[in-house]
Amino acid sequence: MESEGIKEETLIIYTSDQGYWLGQHGLYDKRLILEESMKMPLIVRFPKEIKAGTVTNALSSNVDMAPTLLDYAGIQPPESMQGKSLRPLFKGAAGDKKRKGICYAYWSGGHPHWGVRTDRYKLVHFPGTKEYEFYDLQEDPFEMKNLAGDRKYQSAIKATEEILKKLSSEVDIKPSEMPGAKK
Repeated sequence: MESEGIKEETLIIYTSDQGYWLGQHGLYDKRLILEESMKMPLIVRFPKEIKAGTVTNALSSNVDMAPTLLDYAGIQPPESMQGKSLRPLFKGAAGDKKRKGICYAYWSGGHPHWGVRTDRYKLVHFPGTKEYEFYDLQEDPFEMKNLAGDRKYQSAIKATEEILKKLSSEVDIKPSEMPGAKK
């Protein structure tokens, strides 16, 4: 790129798949809404638009990659496409683009479940049961204490449940249609 004189105007993106657990929570896999398997590396270089050293902790998801690439290509994503362009975040703007949560759903064998992760909390549901898990990621970043039955967190659980309902509706995932869900 340097020899062609395009290094400063070329968008470079490095990312990969989610990581595998290597014994965290006593598990070896990645198909659960736990932090170790939700996070993905994302490094972006575009000097004419992104200040070197820019870091954001804003919530994003792998479904944001296609809208982001289309945005940089100057193409409007189709209405049916999920996700949002991360370009405003790369430029340092959060504003109204900041998400309240990201939706997660897994139903392909193993242990189907769905949930939501917000800046602070995580709520997880399992089909066929009323049991759920709730974590305060600020107080318990390694998700070791399920707070589902803790009365102190009932209002936070309710608010997080509302975010999950809204996000599930946006992506048209109905918990009642998950494998094992009671109809």
